[in-house]
Parts: sequence; structure tokens; C-alpha cells
Amino acid sequence: MPPLIANITWELSRQRRGNARLVLKESKGWLRQGMCFCGRCGHVLKCLRKKPKEPRYYACRGRVQHRVTKDGGERCNLPYVSADWLEWGVWKKVKAVLNSSVSLNLASLVK
Repeated sequence: MPPLIANITWELSRQRRGNARLVLKESKGWLRQGMCFCGRCGHVLKCLRKKPKEPRYYACRGRVQHRVTKDGGERCNLPYVSADWLEWGVWKKVKAVLNSSVSLNLASLVK
């Protein structure tokens, strides 16, 4: 199989890149990414971690990325939320629904 790019192109690219390291975004560990919204301003909660070994947090995009809220008011003041705490709370609610008497009877759906 022939190479996808010419050797000279690869070599030039490698030289330009030098010692730059590839930075990969964290692809796992964010259970609620894009699914939780701020109760104060309505923006989505963004996943944050300053360094790989530091705790994970969710922060309102209206606080960390926008100077004003959607309605033109001041920047959101929702404090950072511990990812472990938020994900624990979501899982607790999911378990409560699944264990409740009003949960779906899956056997009746299979018939």
C-alpha cells in the first residue's frame, strides 16, 4: 500500500512541528457533558479540568465564556459544580426512577 502522503511532505511537517506535543482532549470521564443546563441563565454547563490530576468541574458557559447572559443581563454567577457531586446526584435520580413503582415494565414491552 502506498503512503498517504509523500515522504517529503511528512518530513517538512515533522520539522515544522518540531518538539510540539500533541494535546488530546479528554474523551471520557464526563458523564453529563452537554446535557446539563444552568438553572440561572440557561447556558449549557461546560466541563473543566485545569490539569489532568486536578478535580473535574462543571461551569456555566454564561460565567466562563460569555460576558452577558442570553437576555442581555450580567454574567452568570453560578459557582463551579464538582463533577463527582453532579454525576452522583444524576445517578441517584436515575436509580430512583428505575426503582419506582411507576417505572416501565420492560417485560410488557417485549410481548
